[in-house]
Amino acid sequence: GKYWDCPFEINGTLTPTTGWVDDVATDYAIQFIKQHRDQPFSVVVGFKACHAPCQPPERATNRFVEATARPVPNLNSRAIYRPASGATKAATDASAELNTNPNYFRCISAADDNLGRLLKTLDELGLTDTTVVVFASDNGFYKGEHGLGDKRSAYDESLRIPMIVRCPGLFPKGKVLDQMVLNIDHHLVEHFALDRKSTRLNSSHS
Repeated sequence: GKYWDCPFEINGTLTPTTGWVDDVATDYAIQFIKQHRDQPFSVVVGFKACHAPCQPPERATNRFVEATARPVPNLNSRAIYRPASGATKAATDASAELNTNPNYFRCISAADDNLGRLLKTLDELGLTDTTVVVFASDNGFYKGEHGLGDKRSAYDESLRIPMIVRCPGLFPKGKVLDQMVLNIDHHLVEHFALDRKSTRLNSSHS
């Protein structure tokens, strides 16, 4: 994919676009939500922002100019399958890159901007209380932990992902659950929300 002017496949047709890729994706998502505001809908938005070569939009190019990244956890805890020679240097180089190339953080913060736009749209349309929002990722990523980059091994930094669920009309605010969940549990969350919503609708008509 491309960060700038990335073609999108729209209903099977490759379509030119203009702008920063995650801004464009968010524009499409907002348009879809507005078009379907009066009926049930499902929207999945996948941001490119954390992927190389990490090219942020203009609004984010000067963010974090005076910030310094902390050394990553497990920087010197070598992966058990890697030889000692070269692992420490690889880890140090990967960790140092976060300071020499803060575009990684700039891209993520710009994706946060777009998450905010999506939530604001739900607010403006009066859909906040009845819309389940799930914030998650498909994988973690190494930035020097265990002397590694990429994501293809079974350490926590690669396996663990965020999962935040919001639906003020159905779920209590600020509750933290420690149980382990998998991506497949998103499906269960959605069905639980639909069941709860259906129960409320039925009771309100009785």
